[in-house]
Amino acid sequence: EVFATAGAPRGDHPQITSDQLSGLDANTLIVDVRTPTEYSAGHVPNAINIPVDDLRDRMAEVPLDQPVVVYCQ
Repeated sequence: EVFATAGAPRGDHPQITSDQLSGLDANTLIVDVRTPTEYSAGHVPNAINIPVDDLRDRMAEVPLDQPVVVYCQ
């Protein structure tokens, strides 16, 4: 299931609430694309940190066979 589309203008893609996020399947990968400093200050439980500036080079870490949620500020 797609929650957001890369490159879509803000508001043009579906968004989910924190309650919906906590209710997602345990198989869902959660990716925090904020800076490492922001991530270390607090993040969604079980989220991995791949800063947005590194995302293109680290796409191999994002599986294609499971749901993925990406969030920032």
